[in-house]
Amino acid sequence: MNIALDDIILKAFNSPFNILKMDDINILIKYYTVKKLDDDEIKELRLSAIKFIESKSLTDDEKLSVLKSLKSILDDIGQSFIGVNNITTR
Repeated sequence: MNIALDDIILKAFNSPFNILKMDDINILIKYYTVKKLDDDEIKELRLSAIKFIESKSLTDDEKLSVLKSLKSILDDIGQSFIGVNNITTR
């Protein structure tokens, strides 16, 4: 969903395209620990997970730490996905 205000287009924060699912997080953790994925696993990744891999803002170790934290949060709250928007942009 996009919202236009004075010719500025903003993406809605609850967009289904800006989430990481538990399956994506598990595959990404495997990627950062083993550094190899099967072609089938790569095809399963959502666009947001691929963007996470391609992001240069964090080191691989930092990304792995973030992923483990996200997995722990999801386990604690019982959800299967989490938004990946930058909280400071709200």
